[in-house]
Amino acid sequence: MRRTILVILIGMTVSGCHTFQPTSIAELTPGQDIRVRVSGAFSDSLSSILPGDSRSMEGAFVESTETSVFVDVPVTSEYEGMRLQTLSQRIEIPAGELLDIEWKQLSGNRTGIAVGTVVAIASAIVIGQLSGDKGGGSPPGVPGPVDYMVATPSLSISDALSWIRGLW
Repeated sequence: MRRTILVILIGMTVSGCHTFQPTSIAELTPGQDIRVRVSGAFSDSLSSILPGDSRSMEGAFVESTETSVFVDVPVTSEYEGMRLQTLSQRIEIPAGELLDIEWKQLSGNRTGIAVGTVVAIASAIVIGQLSGDKGGGSPPGVPGPVDYMVATPSLSISDALSWIRGLW
């Protein structure tokens, strides 16, 4: 259960940390992460290469010429031993088929909110575990130890989401 919540929080943190800003081809540098939107006709021609809807795709900028833009687009991922290897396809996009181009950048505000949320949830769990009398012992006037059961905290996804909604 805790692993599930941790995976969800990490996924939220990673996905919420980036934004896309409009740019021009002249401002891009090779290797920069970008998102491009292409025309429907060109997207249809890519259907045999790329899985799913290929009108909008993310990848790494390679280079540009006067007539086209070259982008490395991840196609699939596979494990090679214990390492995950992402396989990419280099696609040449004619300038006339390119509708929009944006570059990926780290968002400081989103990153701060995501990290703050994770820290707040982790702190709440730790404080909940450390607070209160969790030990056994003998109350005054009663001979012998008293059995005391310690319940492990349970945190459901709905509890976590309602707590996060309460922050907004």
